[in-house]
Amino acid sequence: MTIADIILKLKERSSAYHFHLYPPATDQLIAEFENKLNFCLPADIKTFYKFCNGFELNEDMVRIIPLEEIVEDRNIKEYRPNQFFICEYLIYGDIWEIEVNDKEGYNYTIFNVDYYKEKIVLTNSFAHFLDRLLKGSVFDEGGLYKWQKEIQSLH
Repeated sequence: MTIADIILKLKERSSAYHFHLYPPATDQLIAEFENKLNFCLPADIKTFYKFCNGFELNEDMVRIIPLEEIVEDRNIKEYRPNQFFICEYLIYGDIWEIEVNDKEGYNYTIFNVDYYKEKIVLTNSFAHFLDRLLKGSVFDEGGLYKWQKEIQSLH
């Protein structure tokens, strides 16, 4: 699964997923985001944001966070320099984050911190993350919480 596959799914099935796509991020917004965070967005994530600046699923109050909001949050919250929130549930009741492991954005992980403050790495592919989100949202079979439990059971 690639980010192009996910974008095609979003275009073809927007009514089936019951979500609202935000307008695309401009090249200027992306450049400002990268400048503020002092690293490049991974190419697949940049491609996604050029398609839409995030989206929200109506059923579960889960969103892929718009770039402007990520930058605003960085002004308020303490982050490690190479991390940012990418997805939030129930008005930041739970959060999925990206950790970029090089300044060029080639190597990154997407993770969640569980109730016990344990960092659970889910994937190093935004397309994989979005595919699971679109399949099962937060709670349903194949969704983000089930995925996290699958990964935790392997350790």
